[in-house]
Amino acid sequence: MNQITVYSQNRLDKFCAIELPNGGSGSANLYDNDPATIYQSSGSNDSTTENVRFIFKDAAGNAVGRDFDSVILLNTNVKSLTAAYYDPIYQGYKVLSLSPASLSASNGILACSPDENPTAVVLNLQTTQTADQEKKIGEVKLVKKLLTLDALSSFKRKDDAKSGSMRMADGSLVAWSEYQKPEGTLTLQNVSQSDRDALLSAIADNDFLTFVFFADYDPSQIYEFFVSEPPTETFDRKTKLYEMELSLKGR
Repeated sequence: MNQITVYSQNRLDKFCAIELPNGGSGSANLYDNDPATIYQSSGSNDSTTENVRFIFKDAAGNAVGRDFDSVILLNTNVKSLTAAYYDPIYQGYKVLSLSPASLSASNGILACSPDENPTAVVLNLQTTQTADQEKKIGEVKLVKKLLTLDALSSFKRKDDAKSGSMRMADGSLVAWSEYQKPEGTLTLQNVSQSDRDALLSAIADNDFLTFVFFADYDPSQIYEFFVSEPPTETFDRKTKLYEMELSLKGR
């Protein structure tokens, strides 16, 4: 059973600073919620380590600490990497152990455990899955694991899109699409009291939640959602389990 795992919203946001000491392009693409748009190094190979530094800031530009225990990489060709984080109490960088320490596919979730809430994180990209390519990453999510739902689930997806079409005088069709965002209704069955309470708490404490739908089957199915309406729920007194529905809108 490939259970749904729920993480916090991405700790990277528009207020954070991203530094590329070795150059490269597309740093803003690393947190734009579109894995198809990428950061890419310039002039790299497997003997060159590329550094990507994330500095957490608030709306006023002040350094802030952010809690996370997982690094999610989407649409990447990176194979081996290391990481470090800035500990504001220690006032220096410490090694951030990643598990696993390397990737063999284009999407991956790496667990970690910083001692304090870091104010900065550095990813050191070492080698690529096909040797000596430019390093690329479509999306980085620094998130905190909140719960794994031990429940039956189905997701009725109907994306929101800004698009249109029109017929020309000769009958030909002109079509356009500006964006498409994941959206739909998540139905959960046989939800325990503890999972229900944890899920409601996660919704209350986070503006957005990161849902990993199929970690083993299809790890690309990772989205940051806003729960757009209060969840509906039905309680079965006999089984003491809940059925819940969540309306989800992609960030």
